[in-house]
This record gives sequence, structure tokens and C-alpha cells, in this order.
Amino acid sequence: MVRLSTYKGVFAVEICFGNISAKFLPGEGGKLASFKADGYEYLLQNPSSAFLRLGKAGDFVACECAGFDDMFPTIDSCAGTGGKAYPDHGEVCRMPWAYEIIGEKTVETDGGTVGEKIAMKFVSEKFGYRIEKTIGKGDGDALEISYEIENTGREPLPCLYAAHCLVNAENGGKIIVPFRANNETNAGDETELFFDTTATFPKGETKRSLREEMLNFPARRGEKRCYKLYFPAKCGGYAVGFRPEGKPAFMIDVEGLPYAGIWVNDDYFNGARCVGLEPCSDRYDSPENAEKRGGKAVLLPREKLKFKLGLSVEKTVVKR
Repeated sequence: MVRLSTYKGVFAVEICFGNISAKFLPGEGGKLASFKADGYEYLLQNPSSAFLRLGKAGDFVACECAGFDDMFPTIDSCAGTGGKAYPDHGEVCRMPWAYEIIGEKTVETDGGTVGEKIAMKFVSEKFGYRIEKTIGKGDGDALEISYEIENTGREPLPCLYAAHCLVNAENGGKIIVPFRANNETNAGDETELFFDTTATFPKGETKRSLREEMLNFPARRGEKRCYKLYFPAKCGGYAVGFRPEGKPAFMIDVEGLPYAGIWVNDDYFNGARCVGLEPCSDRYDSPENAEKRGGKAVLLPREKLKFKLGLSVEKTVVKR
């Protein structure tokens, strides 16, 4: 069921089914601000009682910096295209999206419209692209988000998409990564350490074997640190997730995005403890960085990028 709602006093569109409740903010970049299962909030929440609006010129890290934002056409600010620079954490998270409730509709007693799915859209006149997503119930009790991004301009568009899904890790837990030795969907156990603020995991070569301590988020605060890993996808679909201590795991099933980024923030930014699950179309946080490292982070004129994300929670608690 889809219905109109609010989040911290901001207009929201809420979708509920089974034990899942999710709130999207069309006017705030189409953001998924809250994802609850059985009443437990899986996404990082900003402690401010008021929603800290980002706007076109806001500092992403200093504003709400929580929940799940769509990053496009970049994460890091960079040169962009046509002499126009891309803003930090991209453009789409800063802009209002058009929305529509679709499917069979009724009217609640308070006058709110109820339907089955949410369709959202943003068209960038500045950079020349269109991004759309449709949100509804997928298989089982998964929240399925289907995306389509098109370069509507006449020139190649340097770009990458990344999910910026900040999961609440306040009480510690376990990071679940897609590519591990002996997995059914095994793609090797190598990873890339993109950065590490405390040099806990020295880089050495760009590609390195995955170490188990990279995946364990401590239950207690220690040295302020953050680091980011990238996993190359070598299979058609995969899943990433985080299992909070004593809770079922939050999972993102991915179809159509070839890479998985994991950002681990232990009290380094904003005093928060979170894990960023970041399925992406290319690595290294900007089209510039991707190109320098041999990537092809670009959409040709009229080329489309299509992919799906399925957000769900495991049925049972698995001990670490």
C-alpha cells in the first residue's frame, strides 16, 4: 500500500507491505529517508529533530547526510561536462522529483490517496539527462526499485550512478559482501581498498585479498576511522548487506550494476557509525577517477542505463 505521509515535518510518500515500511521524499532528491522492518530502523538517521534540507548549494555532509540517496552523475565533485562542474554528491539528490502514485487507488478517510506503486522522475536541463525510478513490492517482502537513466543530450555524458545507502551500525554488526571464495556466485576474494583514513589496512597493490576484519564493525567506538572497499562484479547479479548485532540482516539485491562499493564510517564523519552500501555503475567515486583507472563512466547520446535494487530484511537472526 502506498499513502501520503510526512518525515520530520517534510512531505513523504510511504509504501507498506508485510513487515516493511519505507518513506520516500520526492521534494528532497527522491530520498529514501526511512526503511523499517518490524519497527526497527535500518537506515542511519540524523539526530536533528528538523529535516536538514540540502538544496542546490548545500553541503551534503553538513546537512541530513543519512538514509539512502541516489548519487548521479557523480559522488565526488568533478569537472563534469560542457564546462559545467558536477556538485559534490551529484545533482539528483539536491533536486525535487516529480512523483505519481500508480496502480489501483482508493481514498483514505483523511483524504490521502492510496495506491500500489510510486513513480518518480527528475529531468536535468543543466546536464542533459533523465532519471526515473518505480518503487513497489517485489518478490517476497522485498522493496523493488527499478531505475532508468538516459542521456538526453547530443554529446557523451561522463557519469556514474551509485546508491548511497547509509545503514545504521550504532551497535556493531557484520558487513555482507557479494564476492567471497567458495560462494555459489563466487567471483574471487580480491577487493580494492580505495582509501583508509588510519592506514589500518595498508594498500600495497591496488587489488588485495579480502581480510575478515574489514567486514566486522565493532560494537564499541574505537579510533575514529573510515575506509572504502570496491568489489568487481563477475556475475550477473549479487547482493550486499549489513547484519546489525542481534537483528536480521538488511540486504540489497542488485541487478544491472557491475560493481559494489562498501564505505565504513566509524565515528569519522558527523560522529555517526554507519556502513554505506553502494552498488554502482563504475568505481572510484567520480567519472574522472574512473576514467583515469581504466573505466568507461559515460553514457552516449540516447543511451540508457537500466538496473534494479531489491531491499529486504532476512527472516531470521544469524549469530556472528
